[in-house]
Amino acid sequence: MSTTSNSSVLDKMPEEISLHILSFLDSKSLQAIACTNLQFKRLAEDHQLWRPKTLDEFGTIVALGAKQFDKSWKQTYENLASSRSMRTQNTKNILQSHAKKVTTDDVQYRTAMAASALFGFAAPELSTHYYPTGQTGSLGSRKITVYKSSQQ
Repeated sequence: MSTTSNSSVLDKMPEEISLHILSFLDSKSLQAIACTNLQFKRLAEDHQLWRPKTLDEFGTIVALGAKQFDKSWKQTYENLASSRSMRTQNTKNILQSHAKKVTTDDVQYRTAMAASALFGFAAPELSTHYYPTGQTGSLGSRKITVYKSSQQ
């Protein structure tokens, strides 16, 4: 005899066992399973799942410091994850802009050093900015642009 039912195996288990099974899911999977039905939503938002995830992922001091009495552990986790994501993106932006600046300054400095060596100019200072004069030269197959100091 076969009967069809809309309930799942987790629906029939004691809540403690269901929570233990759900504890093996990552945060995205918990959020996904919460969308399936009301019982899973209630289980997937339980503080017994989110407190250890928050403490493990962000550390005890950060997690307990960020926990507000009127916020759930899930909300604390989401706030910390969002904050970390924004910090990561800001750090990437800063590093990328710094890398571009260093690269530009480095190329400009090396070009000026090559020009000074080839044409007998005085060695440039690191803090001096240079701009192309329009004069070019060549060294083998390499094209060299002559730069002039903006301080002259």
